[in-house]
Amino acid sequence: MSFVETHVTSLDSSPSPVDFRCAPVVEPFLGAARPIASAIRDIGGAEAVSHIQQLELASVLPELERRADAPVLLFHLAELLGHANLAAAWQGLSGIPARAAELPASVDLAALPDATGTRWTAWLPVVDAARPPSLALAGPRGWAPLPAQGLTHSRVSGLLGFARGEVLTWSTEPSVTPEELGVQSLAPESWSALVRAQLALLSGLLVGATRRLVDEAYAYAKTRQSAGKSINQHQAVALRLADLALHQEALSLYLTARVEECRPPGMRGGPESLSAGYVVELAFRIARDAVQTAAGHGYVEGLPFRRLFEQVRTLTVMLQGTKAAAEPVSPVP
Repeated sequence: MSFVETHVTSLDSSPSPVDFRCAPVVEPFLGAARPIASAIRDIGGAEAVSHIQQLELASVLPELERRADAPVLLFHLAELLGHANLAAAWQGLSGIPARAAELPASVDLAALPDATGTRWTAWLPVVDAARPPSLALAGPRGWAPLPAQGLTHSRVSGLLGFARGEVLTWSTEPSVTPEELGVQSLAPESWSALVRAQLALLSGLLVGATRRLVDEAYAYAKTRQSAGKSINQHQAVALRLADLALHQEALSLYLTARVEECRPPGMRGGPESLSAGYVVELAFRIARDAVQTAAGHGYVEGLPFRRLFEQVRTLTVMLQGTKAAAEPVSPVP
């Protein structure tokens, strides 16, 4: 991202510039990822995911100088790849939060707890019957491999916008102890790393998806004809497109500031400090207005707007659930 400065009111009420420049640690990895983003734009399935896996991001994380760099890197890669191919980006990067938390290599994905600490949820972008992912429960007090005794399990197949996705839930009675679940110790910094990485992943995917929606809306409005001219020359459509671009830039800068903990100090706090309500509202507005750019002229089927709208809705639900997991929970992991 190019250098942008804006003025905000910091905690001492004095105007201060906010530096949105991309963290230096990220640029070399983005350079390697850009050709991959170009390659996966028009392909799907396993082929696109295999391109993403060529980045070998899991092996890169231990080489980073600071643990705090992991969510920053993940955010920018998710934005870049999510803009190109959202489904493949989610699938290809979904296992990275577990690696950032230094969970055992056998754990592919971690299910996160709700506010009670008695219910855990995992979102899967694709369910591969030939190689089902290895899952584990995780929480601020530890992690437990699955399957575990004393748990009720349910699954829902087909996520909105991700036909091959699933949401899995496990629940237990409050009387069940961590020992009965087979909980193993987890360092506090590992739990924080897991939540921050998952929030960074979802934030980056949302920024990439909404940027793709804006690009598609502008491209459609440029080519769609009405009353003898392209619809982007009609005032109502032009205003909607301008609002789309402004809202998407606001979402991008807000999430960048949170994930990168941009200066001044009043902007610090990390991805766990983001306002899920604000992000959900803004992302929905962008997705809705992009759809209406085409829907107002009777053309939605066959265009990418509806699919991206549904995918954005799923990602915002996941972000809300992850944000809730970042809040203090009961002693059960």
